[in-house]
Amino acid sequence: ISALLLCLFRNIGTSMVLLLLLLCVLCKQWKKGIIGVLIGVYLLMGVFSFICTSGFHLEQSNKRELLSLPMQQMAFVAYSALEGDGAVQVTEEQMEAVYELIPDWKVLTEFVPWSADPVKSVFQTDVLAANPGKYLKLYFQLGMQNPRYYLFETVRMLESYFDMMRNQNLHLSMESSFPNLNEFGITLRSKLPGYYNYLMNCVMRQRMTVFWRLSGIGFWLIGISFLFDLFRRSGAMLLVRMPFLFYAVGILFGPVALLRYLFPILIATPLLFGTMFLKESAEEKVD
Repeated sequence: ISALLLCLFRNIGTSMVLLLLLLCVLCKQWKKGIIGVLIGVYLLMGVFSFICTSGFHLEQSNKRELLSLPMQQMAFVAYSALEGDGAVQVTEEQMEAVYELIPDWKVLTEFVPWSADPVKSVFQTDVLAANPGKYLKLYFQLGMQNPRYYLFETVRMLESYFDMMRNQNLHLSMESSFPNLNEFGITLRSKLPGYYNYLMNCVMRQRMTVFWRLSGIGFWLIGISFLFDLFRRSGAMLLVRMPFLFYAVGILFGPVALLRYLFPILIATPLLFGTMFLKESAEEKVD
């Protein structure tokens, strides 16, 4: 239940349900009951979000989180230029445009390659919205001029999802990410403090190597099983696979790779593995 709620009550959950709803409408063979369930889930998320934002006077989340990877790629190009990297290709005009979106030289000069949070915190969404064509062109220009830098930063941002041993934030799997924002005073009281301390020690010393490496197996299974279902033309199984695929793609565009984002896929790993061996009737196959 916690994995399902973690998935649904975030922006990625809303996007996932909308994409599934669109897919079901376009593919007439899907049962109408599924469409009704998805509409109900979407309305439930909307009501929950409205109650939380209105009742607790919370601000709506900023859509810039969905741009974490693109803004991080641009910031890495700017950082490389400021560091005097002779291989990077960027003009003064382009640097000025980047600074309009990320108006903090400290963030650029102290660039963190594995987390987009510092860049995201100063990214000017209103500036982007005022002239999206200009900055979209800037993004692609920098990418065409510096494809190696874009690729390198993409790998640095995503590699931890496939191998958590590369993650620089393993300690956040046992701690609160933003303790200074804990206005409700929610605290952790373990029923087994000795066991909790043992796990914390393993995390900080990067033990439990097998667990950290296997935690990303769900990502590999999603891709493998999706290709497997395409090969056997399994329409029903493709529909089962779509929520996991949409969620996986969504978190890849997040600001940082964290175990809690991977948690729904980690919990679903046995299901992903087991569905590869299910048999289906002929009428469920895609023509």
